[in-house]
Amino acid sequence: MEKNKECASLKSMFDEETHRHKVALTNHKMELLKLQGTLERERDSLVNKVQELQSELDLARTSTDRHQRELEEAERESLIRVQQVREEEWKHSIITSQRRIMTHRPNLYLKVTHRSKNMTMISNPAKIHRNVIKSYISRHRHVIIIEDFYIYYSHRSIFYATCQRSVPNICDFIA
Repeated sequence: MEKNKECASLKSMFDEETHRHKVALTNHKMELLKLQGTLERERDSLVNKVQELQSELDLARTSTDRHQRELEEAERESLIRVQQVREEEWKHSIITSQRRIMTHRPNLYLKVTHRSKNMTMISNPAKIHRNVIKSYISRHRHVIIIEDFYIYYSHRSIFYATCQRSVPNICDFIA
């Protein structure tokens, strides 16, 4: 009987320990599941944040590329405009300097070879810009310029023609 009591008490202690162990194990499993759920939520939020940041980075890169292209295009256009302005200034300075020379001393550059009532024939205009010749022509009525090219001017219309080492016949223009 004592042995039965001792056996029953040991069995009840064993059952209690087994029960406590199962409860502790279940509690640990519950804590582990809670922790696992928390970690998964944290991981999901971090993955979402990484994806969001990646999409923002992609948008920023495309925006940066677009801005870079626009900037390069604007720089190209500004360089072209600056070049055009410089060319215009250069042409203008050449024309004004030649006009100044023409108004003060036209005989140095233009050799008048024939003059009549309605026509002036000029040769050797090679050093003079065409606009200067046009301004000279605008002050005279009919002008023929002969060199590698010749211009016949009659009342505001100018005709260009090339001539290869042969001077055109003046009679062709006088008619």
